[in-house]
Amino acid sequence: MDEKTPHMHYGVVPITEDGRLSAKEVLGNKKALTEFQDRFNEHINSCGYDLSRGITRGVTPRRHEQISRYKNLTDYHKEEYEHESRKLDRIKQESEEVMEQYQNALDVLKKPINVPYELETEKVGGLFNKETQETGNVVIDKNEFDLLQEQVKASQLITDDYEYIKSGKALKDFEKKNKRLEDRLLDEQIKNGKVIDKYNDLVDSYNNLLEQNQEKEKELNRSYKLFNNVFKLIKGVMKEETYHSLINHIDNHLESSKMRETMIVDDNDEQFFKKKYQRHEPEIIFEDERDDGYTL
Repeated sequence: MDEKTPHMHYGVVPITEDGRLSAKEVLGNKKALTEFQDRFNEHINSCGYDLSRGITRGVTPRRHEQISRYKNLTDYHKEEYEHESRKLDRIKQESEEVMEQYQNALDVLKKPINVPYELETEKVGGLFNKETQETGNVVIDKNEFDLLQEQVKASQLITDDYEYIKSGKALKDFEKKNKRLEDRLLDEQIKNGKVIDKYNDLVDSYNNLLEQNQEKEKELNRSYKLFNNVFKLIKGVMKEETYHSLINHIDNHLESSKMRETMIVDDNDEQFFKKKYQRHEPEIIFEDERDDGYTL
């Protein structure tokens, strides 16, 4: 045993009951940890063991260490602090870029949707007959159509991030990343108060991001309601077949289940999508039958 004070380490992710990260609320401060170790030693000895309480960090005779070792430790923690500072700067930059993308998408979604349109007509009868009738199609200005597509893409951007967060994968990824940092930096965080402050700042940033994501969820739901009303308006001036061609075109480009639900106005639209995705099943079965080793 080459340690003056043999000890154990354990890793923990301090998550509160309401889902926040807070080492202070779960573990307490340095004084609380020291008192916890005192109570632990008393409890173990009361059970019949003879365990000596380790020397607390506050009374460790550091003056007996060699000056060179002290300088090496100081330089090491300084390098670790600078290394973690650079990592935090990268995380901050990535967070700012994500927030900028969100803001751009929200700015696009907040633009009012008022699409002027004309009903398409065609001549009927002979060459010299001037009588016309409506075709059931709608003529939309190209710029207005481009704006509508831009808003759909912006909605898709927020949808992808929202589904990533709602699925819980974002929180799990963050917890895994935080656990790796805890395993590597627990000693350094205790020894260096500046690193602990940086960690707490990161926790605060995470909690703020969590609150912002909750606001974005509300904003996204309002956007979906708005889009559903737009599709209701469009379907009201189109033939059933023409509307299904339009939503099929959008679905092929976005492949988003959430947007697909938004485009469903009535039972006919729901049946349309069910039939669309059932068409592929016979092909899959056919391929399986050909791979069974018996079918020629």
